[in-house]
Amino acid sequence: MAYNRRDFMMKKLLFSVLLLLMTVIGAVAQVTVTIGEGTSYQSYPLPGYYGWNYNVFLYTPTAAAALGADCDISSIAFNVSTNSTATGSEMKIWVKDVDADYALAAATTFGEYTTGATLVYESNDLSTTAGWNTFDFISDFSHEGGNALLVAVRGEGCSTSGGCSRSCYYTTATNTYWFKNQDNSDPGTDVSGSLSGNRANIQLELTYTGAVCLSPSGLNATAITHNSATLSWSENGIGFCNMEQIIPSLLVLIQRLV
Repeated sequence: MAYNRRDFMMKKLLFSVLLLLMTVIGAVAQVTVTIGEGTSYQSYPLPGYYGWNYNVFLYTPTAAAALGADCDISSIAFNVSTNSTATGSEMKIWVKDVDADYALAAATTFGEYTTGATLVYESNDLSTTAGWNTFDFISDFSHEGGNALLVAVRGEGCSTSGGCSRSCYYTTATNTYWFKNQDNSDPGTDVSGSLSGNRANIQLELTYTGAVCLSPSGLNATAITHNSATLSWSENGIGFCNMEQIIPSLLVLIQRLV
């Protein structure tokens, strides 16, 4: 059989493309997703402007496309504008999935919000710095794609009257923030609160566990030579693909190249 240098080089190129795709797909399986880019800030959810603070935030798939896919969440981060180095503040964080059309209500209590939720973080002496502060979960939380994510935070300040404020950046989204804050005595978990649109900016560390995007479209190969080609495609979905999704598109590309 005659030696065909072009076929050999194209096979070599395609093998390289396959290795690259496998590397990229593996690299994006775990990602950090930021929800909210607002530049205003307020003295919660981190303690302790008040002696006690109870805060609940609602993050929908509309606010973050990443929540539209099944994933395991391993941490949450809040972006601190103004920090306090005072010691003695305490904090607990719970998360749970709720329906995508779930709505917060002022009359709902913190205890009701945390019913069925998972305690994912606890500290008896909170330490923070300015900028993003990451709180690793006790164990990963399994999020079902398409649901909204509810985040509940209970904090105690460095004293019963607070005085150790940590301001965090937020983004405005109507009625996505429930709160009950108080000095001098703990209001407890069985009282109603108030609603606001000042939802804290957060970062989530996610590992996807299911199908998370559509196959790419518009595959094209140009400037083809014996050892190179320019490849392009259009991204669909939220941009993270499993191998079984990319293979059909890769086969189409192979047919075009050879």
